[in-house]
Amino acid sequence: TVNTDLVGDTSPQLGGNLESNGNNIKLGDSSSSNDDRIQIGAATNGDMELFHDGNHSYIMNNTGNFYIGAGNVFINNAALNEAKIKAYDNGSVELYYDNSKKLETTNQGATLYGNVEFLDNGKVLLGNSNDLQIFHESSSNDNIIDCATTRPLRIRFGGSNQFEFFSSGGFKMNDGRKIVLGDSSDFSIFHDGSGANIIDCKNA
Repeated sequence: TVNTDLVGDTSPQLGGNLESNGNNIKLGDSSSSNDDRIQIGAATNGDMELFHDGNHSYIMNNTGNFYIGAGNVFINNAALNEAKIKAYDNGSVELYYDNSKKLETTNQGATLYGNVEFLDNGKVLLGNSNDLQIFHESSSNDNIIDCATTRPLRIRFGGSNQFEFFSSGGFKMNDGRKIVLGDSSDFSIFHDGSGANIIDCKNA
């Protein structure tokens, strides 16, 4: 016997596909796991639920991982005219702020479009053991470059060392590099590879 009372039947079963015949399937706002939800899976309340609570929409995965599979994945605003996230198959992932791209992953790492802001005591940490740290220290109001190893801190141009700061104190400059003092380069100290030079332009 077929029970045609779809409201009173508490355990209706389908013998085939449910066709909507061009109509919508509508659910009301949900206030609990017992009403107006799409529940998928064998768990009592479904392993996954889709519902709207009157204010917000939810996709809740209660068992295992939640996978989204697609060639490209785009997450936009409700009007579908502003991008938030774009993920391309075998390609980049892009993050947007107010439809303006701010970060893009590449085969080399990532490219930033704009600034990266670090608040007080937030650090740029470089090296497997945080060997080099750059930060602003709020307690002293100091700007700090901290080399956490005994190796020198080197400043290079075009791949060549220009300055080296040693953990034991002191620093080194290569031949031809000058210490220049004064608004008009009035005083210079340097080594040219043959000898030391001190040039006082004001009193030459």
